[in-house]
Amino acid sequence: MLQPESKTLAIVFYILAVVLDPVLPLWRIVGYLLFLLFFAVLSRASILKIIKRSFFLIPFLLVILIFNALPGGIGPRVYLLLGKGWLAAFGLAALAVSTDFVRLIKGLQRLGLPNVLIQLLTFMYRYLDLLVAEVRRMEIARNQRFFGRGYLRQFTVLGNMLGNLFLRTFERGERVYVAMQLRGFQGYLPITKVAYSWQDYCLVIGALATLALLGVSIICPY
Repeated sequence: MLQPESKTLAIVFYILAVVLDPVLPLWRIVGYLLFLLFFAVLSRASILKIIKRSFFLIPFLLVILIFNALPGGIGPRVYLLLGKGWLAAFGLAALAVSTDFVRLIKGLQRLGLPNVLIQLLTFMYRYLDLLVAEVRRMEIARNQRFFGRGYLRQFTVLGNMLGNLFLRTFERGERVYVAMQLRGFQGYLPITKVAYSWQDYCLVIGALATLALLGVSIICPY
C-alpha cells in the first residue's frame, strides 16, 4: 500500500509542473493525464470517482471564465487558466479519492508540517460531527420558536445563532483541552514510523520526472 506522504509529494510536484507550464500544449496535457493514470493505478483509485470529485472546481472555473471573458472575449489566456485549473483539480481529486483524511494528516506530519497545524486539522476533523450536530439542534430550536416576520428579522436571528455557536464551540474546546491535559496530553501527537515500498519511490520519481520534463521542454523547446 502506498504511504500518504509519497502520494502528497507526487501530487505537489505534479501541480507545480501544471502551474509552471507557460503554454500547456496538447502533448504535455497528455503527459499530465498519463501521470494521473499512473498515480491512480498505483494507488488503486477509481478513475470515475476522480473525475466526479474534480467537478467541485466547476463554480470557480465559471467565475474565472466570466471575469476574463468580459474585457475582450474568450482568448488563449482563458483557455490556459481553465486547463490548468482542471488539471490541478484532477490531481487534488486523485489524492482525496486514494487517501482518507486521517492517513493524509499522519503523512503530512511525517513530512514535517508544523505541529500546530497538525493538531488543528486533526481536532477539526474529529469534532466536526459534534459541531454539525450542534448546528442542527440550534436549527430545530429556531424553527420551533421563530415564525417569520420578515427577512430583516431572519438575518438578526441568524446572526444570534452564529454568535451563540461560536461561544459554544469555544467553551467546548476549552473543556476538551482540559480533559486532554488531565489524561496526559503533552501538546503534540505521536509520530508513527512506516516502511516505504518500491511503489512509493516509483511514484515520487515519476512526479519528479514529469516536473523535469517540463523544465527541459521549456529550456529546449525544439
